[in-house]
Parts: sequence; C-alpha cells; structure tokens
Amino acid sequence: FVQWSDGVTENPRSIVLTKDTNLTAEFAKNSYRIYLTHDGKGKISGDTTALYQDSVTLTAVADYGWQFSCWNDNNVGRMDNPRKVEVTGDCAYRAIFVKRNFTIATAGENGTITGGGTYAYETNCSLTATPAVGYHFVQWSDGVTENPRSIVLTKDTNLTAEFAKNSYRIYLTYDGEGSIEGDTTALYQDSVTLSAVADFGWEFSSWSDNNVGRMDNPRTIVVTADCEYRAIFVRQQFSLTAIAENGVVDGVGTFAYEDTCQLTATPNTGYHFVQWSDGVTENPRSIVLTQDTNLTAEFAKNSYQITTSHTGNGMTMGDTTALYQDTITLSALADYGWEFSGWEDGNTENPRVVVATEDKDYKAIFVKRMFTITLAGENGTFEGAGSFAYGDTCQLTAIANVGYHFVQWSDSITDNPRSIVLTQDTTLTAVFAQSFAGQCGDSLYWNFGDNELNITGTGAMYDYTKTTMPWMLFCDSIYLIRIGDSATYIGEYAFAGCPNLGTLFVGESVDTIAENTLANCRNLHVVYSYPTIPPYAENNSFTNYNGYLYVPCDSKRDYTLDAVWGNFKYIVCLGTEDATITNDSVIVVADNATATFTWPATDDAETYSIVITQDGEVFCTLIFNTQGQLMTIAFAPSKDGSHPAPAAQLTANGYQFTVRGLESETHYAFTLDAKDEERNVVAHYAGTFDTYNETAVENVPTESNVRKIYRDGNVYIIRDGEEYSILGQKL
Repeated sequence: FVQWSDGVTENPRSIVLTKDTNLTAEFAKNSYRIYLTHDGKGKISGDTTALYQDSVTLTAVADYGWQFSCWNDNNVGRMDNPRKVEVTGDCAYRAIFVKRNFTIATAGENGTITGGGTYAYETNCSLTATPAVGYHFVQWSDGVTENPRSIVLTKDTNLTAEFAKNSYRIYLTYDGEGSIEGDTTALYQDSVTLSAVADFGWEFSSWSDNNVGRMDNPRTIVVTADCEYRAIFVRQQFSLTAIAENGVVDGVGTFAYEDTCQLTATPNTGYHFVQWSDGVTENPRSIVLTQDTNLTAEFAKNSYQITTSHTGNGMTMGDTTALYQDTITLSALADYGWEFSGWEDGNTENPRVVVATEDKDYKAIFVKRMFTITLAGENGTFEGAGSFAYGDTCQLTAIANVGYHFVQWSDSITDNPRSIVLTQDTTLTAVFAQSFAGQCGDSLYWNFGDNELNITGTGAMYDYTKTTMPWMLFCDSIYLIRIGDSATYIGEYAFAGCPNLGTLFVGESVDTIAENTLANCRNLHVVYSYPTIPPYAENNSFTNYNGYLYVPCDSKRDYTLDAVWGNFKYIVCLGTEDATITNDSVIVVADNATATFTWPATDDAETYSIVITQDGEVFCTLIFNTQGQLMTIAFAPSKDGSHPAPAAQLTANGYQFTVRGLESETHYAFTLDAKDEERNVVAHYAGTFDTYNETAVENVPTESNVRKIYRDGNVYIIRDGEEYSILGQKL
C-alpha cells in the first residue's frame, strides 16, 4: 500500500462522510531480500534483491577439487544449476559443494597391494605392498621405498609395486662319519642337488628333514625357505656266525662295524668246551667286528665218577670212572634177614644198568623183611595186628566185647596185653567167654542169674553209655535189679534200655542216681528205695513215673516233696507190700482209698474175674478179657465207688489194674479167677489187703493261710480254704 488517491497514506483511515466520495487505493510491488549462502568451497552469482514475482537466476560455481552437489532451501535439496527462482518474499538459497573423488590405481607382480580405490579430494590414503610367498618388496614405480606409504590424493594416481625373490640359507649337517656336497644358499624355488658321501666303514642311511627320513641320494630339493638337511650315516653291518657240535653258541648275529661282540659256547649235557677254531680258549670271548666272521666251538665228553653206597645191612658193587653216556652195571646184595628195597632214586632194578651223565653215588636201600601178625576171635576186638619189621617187638591186646572176658590166646598164653618179637608171619586167636559177673566200680561188682541183676560191694558205680554197660547182653532178660546197701552212686546209663525191667531195689547208702540211669525202662513199675534221704536224681534218671515207689515210712514226706521222686504216681510206705502180696504171682498194693492188682497172664484164659469183699459182703466185681479190656464192673448198691480205668495195663509182671473208691482203714478180701472158654477156672488166687488212714503232710508254710497236704498219692495246696493242684489249678 502506498497511499489513497487523494494522497492520504493513513491506512486504515477515518472519514467523516459529507458527500459522495470515490477513492482509489494505490499499491506497489514489494521488494524482497535474497540471502545466498553455501557449504564447502565455491561461490554463488545472482541478484540479492528483487521485486515481488521477479525472476532471478542463481549460479553455484565450485572451487578446484570441489563440485556442486545440490541447493538446500527450506531444507529441500534441488539439483538444477543454474537455477531460476520467482521471488515472492524474503528467501535464502544455500549451495552445497562436496569434494571431488579421485582414483588411486595399483599393480604389481609376485605380490598384492592393499589401499587402492576411489577417495575424496585431499584424502590421506595408505598403501601396503605384500609380497607373495618367497618374495620381498623392493620399491614403488615412482622410486619411493616406503612400505606401507601415505599419499594425499589430489588427482587420479597409478602406482606399481616392485617385488624380488628371497635368498635362503641351506644348513647341511650329518650324523655319523661322512660329508655333504651341495649349495648352501639359493633363491626361492631354485633347485639344489645334495650328495651325502660316507667315510670308510660307514654307509648312508637316510636324510632327516623335519624328522622325516628320505632315502634318495643324491637328492634334489626346491628351496622355499631356510632349511636344514641332515644326512644319517650308520656303521656297516657284518655277520658273526658260529657252528658247534655237541653244544650251542650264543651271541651270533649281525652287528655294526667295530661293535664288541660277546660269544658264549655252552656245551650239551655231558660235554665241556675245549677251544674256538682260531685256537682261542677264552669262553666267553669278546670280538671287535670289522668283517664277516665265522668260528667253530669245539667240545669234548666229560669224565664222571660213579660210586655206590648203601643203608641197612648188605653190600654194593659197580664203582668206576666213565665218560658221558657210558653204561655201567651196579649190583646190591642184602645180608640175611634183610632185603633189597630199591635204590635211593626210586629205581628197583637189581642188577641195574646206568648211563653215566654226572658224578653220582647210587645208594642201595636194604630194609628189614616185613612179617604179618593176624589176630582173630569172636566176641572181642584187637589192637596190635598188622605188618611189622623182622625183630620188632609187637604189643598185642585182646579187648572183650561188652558181656565177655578174655581167657587165653590160641598158643595157650594168657598174658593180655602180650609182647612178641616178630621173626615170621604169625596168626593168633583170642578166646573169649561170656561174663555173668564182673567189676562195675572200683570196689563195686555185679552178677546176673535167674533174670536178676545184683550189684554188691561199696562205693560208686562207673558211668556208661547206651552200649557199654557190662550186662548189656542180658538187658532183655533182666526183670529185677538189686543194688546193695553199701553202693553210693548209680552210674549214667547203667540200666538204660532194659525193656523187661519191672522191679528195682535201691540200697540204703545210695545218695545219687545219675542222668539216664533208667532211660527207656518203660516197664519199671515198682521201685524200692531204702535210703532215708531221697538220693539225688535227675528228671531223666527215670523214664516211667507211672508206678509204685516204696520208701521208708518216716521219709515218705521227703520223697513226696522231692522234685524228682515226687513225680511217682504212687508213693507207699515200705513194709506194706509184704502184707499185701498174696503169693508169688499176684501183688496187691493198697493205699488209703485204692488198691492196685498185678496178676500174671494165664495160658488158655479167656477172662479174668476179680471179686473184692468186705466182712463177707461183695464190694465190687470186675471181669476182664484176654486183652485186659474191662468187660463188666459191678459195685454193691450201698458202695459209692468211682469208675476205674477202661482197661488193665500189661506190664512185665502181668496185667495191672487199680480199683478206686475203697474206704480207708478197712480190711478187704479178694479172689482172682482165670477162666477158659468153657468158664472153667484155670488159675485161682485169693488173699486179703488193708487200706490205710488218709495222711496229711504239712510243708513249712510261706504264708499263714497256705499249706501242702498229701492225699491219695498226690500233693495238693490248700489256700484260704480252697484246694489247688501242685501246678496251681483250682480243683
């Protein structure tokens, strides 16, 4: 805006309108500033001011080494140069100049160059020439020897690197004695010929380069680096041989020149070394080898001394001197009573032919002749039989079996043991006789007869085993044993296994009955023990306690309470048995409420009938069959009898049966009849017996309300008025 047509420049302006008014606003083009700048080295030509919508031309001119890149106005790059612009306001135009690029080119044979390429003006470039294997750098094509080198690039440049071959050292060495011919220096990849020449006595073996042996000689090598070639010279090999007859030689073989060799000649068995074929007698010998050599070892037979000797009584022949493998005959002659047994080395030939192989003594063995003692006889064993030497004193013993004793030898000699000086084969028979009496303790003796064994004398009986008691042969026939009043000890297993033993009498001085004394005596039902103090016994001293034990009346309490004797089912006072034995065949043993009958089995009997009466009135009647089974039992109506066992027991003395329910302190009579099938009486027995008062035996009480009593052959405990068994079971 310049002004109004009336010349006023106020704008906006205020007018007080008084009439029609026409005004024209006058405008003029703006003048704008053009700001010209640049980056890099160069300049810009063109107007720096212009009116609105004027067209202005701008030109960017770069300095040397630089070049126009683009315009940068309003941050937008434009590439046109020169450039026309329409001015519409103040504006800024900036020309961007950048450095020009130049090329540095490189070349070279036998190597490589790094650092070539295109770079910006005045860039500092680094070039490096690297030679190929076997070459080295000399100079650049412009004469510069610097490597690597720096160049400030201002123009395109071309350079060539010059390389030359390396020169290498060849080190020549050798082992052994000799020399090597050939160059000691060479250029890379040159061919060099090496020759190894051995001294006298040596020979070329191999080359050793990089520890690898090679055999070619002369040898052509291509040099590629400093290297070492070592020739290996070794001594020449010579053969040392030796022959030998009747021996061997050690140490032969192939050896190096001037080696010292050791030869040893070893003769075969029976030979010795004499000399070598060159007259040398040294053995072993040393030889310094300078050529192939052959020797012979000479051997000769040994001479040996052959002698004879002997042990025992006799003589030998054949002593001599002989060469190796000569044969000699030896003889051995025994004296009377002796015989040739053999030579000490085990050979038994006589005469004997030997071959000389060493100094040797041949010893003949003469021994006494052997004779045999043969012992025989029934019912015994023997010691001393066998084979013995002539003139030996032999001890013979005859040992009688159990139940037998020695009588004499078959030559009537009664010595036992006996000594014999042996001069010939001898046979003797021992005569034994059965023993019915003998010794069974140091002062104790035995005798057997009529099925009864009696022990007499004083002191202790020997202990035995199941098979060593002296009366073992009669064991099945023993029905009764009496031990005298002066015996004190009954030995182990003394009467063990006597199957028919029914009665035993124990003398009044016996204080001990050993273990298993009456083992397996299962039919022992009656024992008479006369000692007033119960003898010490073990539980296994007896086998059967289900029988009668007769003891002194004053000692009955002690026997009853004894740990072993108290096990007997019936313990009765001595003396009562005599009153109740009716004859030799029937025994009646009574107590306070029972009576045990023992009667013999009768031939042809079919039944056995027992009738017991009291004051002429029948108390009970019992009838048994031939197997002892109870067939009938009948009590009198007024009697309160308890039922007995169902059968009679068969013992060594016959049938045995116990009648219970009798009254104490009562006199009874009985009859026992054995009847056949026709009910005819084939055996009749009669007698009487008495029962006794019920006895109470008090033990020393441990509590005021506890006591022990003996009743009906049993021990009971009374506590607080209640009755218990000896095992504590309430009754």
